[in-house]
Amino acid sequence: MADALAIPDVRAPRVWLAVVWSLFQLWTAYQGMFDLLIQLPAHVAFATALGLLTPGGPGGRTRWWDVVGAVLALACAGHYVAWIDHLSVRMPMVDTPRPLDVAVAVLFALLLLEASRRHVGGALVVLALAFVVYAFVGPWMPGFLATAA
Repeated sequence: MADALAIPDVRAPRVWLAVVWSLFQLWTAYQGMFDLLIQLPAHVAFATALGLLTPGGPGGRTRWWDVVGAVLALACAGHYVAWIDHLSVRMPMVDTPRPLDVAVAVLFALLLLEASRRHVGGALVVLALAFVVYAFVGPWMPGFLATAA
């Protein structure tokens, strides 16, 4: 119990990431809403990166692949910020998404699922994946389970 209440090492990257995330949230609250294609990915990227950098499980250490995952999550949000002009004028269900956009979205979702698995457990990940599968196979489901194409 004493370890849970210990003051974190201020040299740890997760502490600085949490401070930057807090300042970002305060700044956006002061400035007003950004374009949601910037604010939402940034929020999810900070949460995912912090989830990947926060030790969980045996040993309680942050490994190199946790840092790589956190940097990738922040890079995914950076992709949304860098390509905001392209993404905001793209017509969903009309324009074909670029392969890079699809790859970034899939990577971002996988990193978020991994951070969720570490801190909430596998049940949430299984439920989320079941809904993703249902979104794709829904039109072929029988009876009341079918969705619109």
